Amino acid sequence: MGLENGTSMVGVYWDFENIHASLFERAHGRDTWRDQRNMKAEWIVDVKAVMSFVASIGTVAINRAYNNWQYFASYRHDFHEHSIDLVQLFPRGMKNGADIRLVLDVMEDIQFFPHLSHIVVVGGDSDFISLAQKVQKTGRTIIGIGVRETTNQFWVRCCNEFKFYDMLESAPIARADDRTEVRGLLLRALRSARLARGDDLVPKATLKIVMRRLDPSFDETRFGFASFSDFVEAFPDDLEHVRNESGGLVRERVPPLNRSPSASTLSTTEGDTASRLAMSEVVTLAPLRSTSPTGPRIPLPPPSRDVDRLCRSRTGQAYELILRRGSVQPILAPWRQRTLVHLQQIMAETPEGRFASVDNIFGNLARQLDAVGMEADRAAIDRLRGNLLALRMLKFHGPNGVGLHPRAEEGLLARAVEEEMALRIAQQAALPVDLAGFTEVLYGSVSARALNEAEALLRAIAPEAPVALELASLLEHLGDPQTDAIAEFKHPAGSPSITLELLDLPGSLKITPILLLKGGATRLAPAPPEEFAEGDVLVVIGKSEDVAKLEEAVTA
Repeated sequence: MGLENGTSMVGVYWDFENIHASLFERAHGRDTWRDQRNMKAEWIVDVKAVMSFVASIGTVAINRAYNNWQYFASYRHDFHEHSIDLVQLFPRGMKNGADIRLVLDVMEDIQFFPHLSHIVVVGGDSDFISLAQKVQKTGRTIIGIGVRETTNQFWVRCCNEFKFYDMLESAPIARADDRTEVRGLLLRALRSARLARGDDLVPKATLKIVMRRLDPSFDETRFGFASFSDFVEAFPDDLEHVRNESGGLVRERVPPLNRSPSASTLSTTEGDTASRLAMSEVVTLAPLRSTSPTGPRIPLPPPSRDVDRLCRSRTGQAYELILRRGSVQPILAPWRQRTLVHLQQIMAETPEGRFASVDNIFGNLARQLDAVGMEADRAAIDRLRGNLLALRMLKFHGPNGVGLHPRAEEGLLARAVEEEMALRIAQQAALPVDLAGFTEVLYGSVSARALNEAEALLRAIAPEAPVALELASLLEHLGDPQTDAIAEFKHPAGSPSITLELLDLPGSLKITPILLLKGGATRLAPAPPEEFAEGDVLVVIGKSEDVAKLEEAVTA
């Protein structure tokens, strides 16, 4: 396909009202386009920016846009300048008329014009998913362009490459959240490439290809890097670089695990308070066993309605981002769990377990929550509705109504929701999965019981995923990184065993034992009768000044 000299031939297809309406609502607010669609449209789509990107792909052979054009005269100069063929579609009561015509034209063009090598679709609807699959079957490349806030994520995943509109407007600066997320993508791609090659060393070119396959919207320029080599060099803590003549190789830099003080006498982790607060080592977990029925539980403060982030730890926020990319929005875990119990009860009491529509289901749910005295906030219910649709917990039976997916009917709906959330995190997160952040996302708080439940769930749905407990993450959950510190102590060889009760750390220094590494297993929130014996490592948390006093005492 393409010309003999290797030039790519590109077909460009615009769902123009989709891209215009998405940008209009980004500028003026949600649902504002509905009131403006029968009025003269303001200029808002930078056609030149889109066409500049298309020119970098190859020669444009077809450039066609679909819309009802009677209100879009403000774009006539752009259409003339870029030779865009306008297809007029008068309203006929068909919501997706432009989408249908666009798809039919693409299928016809790839059949009659074999020189087309690339198909570019400007639009963010999920209606183009099947088109992407058909185009790829013919061996061609399909590239999507859409507005970040409104583009369907499954459509993004189906493309060979996807560009968000804001990446074409200017050189964007990524947020810190995005940099955390892209680090996870980088490590996942590196591990996938390593398994495929059977070699720890992976060429940079191969790594970029795998990253693009995992996330078609990836573009290093979004993060402020001129080249992919500059991008990977920004992760020195994660990657080791090996230079060669073909562009260089990289491999994962693996930090040592299970590090504990190696001194022959009772000692602390080396470093001052600041270094303890910045601890990044992890403790690899054996199957957890809690000797405390509840453990320290730190409830999350109720967020304001306009805050999309509930987790306060670094890893918890990274896992939240993974879920949000799949259209699963944060909801307070206790409210979610109780509400899902009521929803399952409503569905069980309905004939055949079905309602006429999704609106009926959640209207009944709101009335049920009011009846039992629970908060029936409309925004929260709408989020729950969207999450259940994104997690595929609802099943549509055509004219026979809507019910729960069989997977949710067989067991508790709340459990099925948690399993699907856990599976998405396990599949997309940087490994090992941090158990504290994972627990915070699922249950809203961290305790010994919650950690045990989260670890059991993770082992059940992703038994091959490595799991770790990051000490810095525990500090974020159980204390204040500004005033508290974590330290670990190894029991000296040859010294007698002693119970934690006799150490009296909470009484004398207000220091709380949080972990006891004992014989390869990890005890969470160890009970006072627990013995601290030879070879054990005890991890404690407390105010920085109290931890410093303990260090002075044991090193004196």
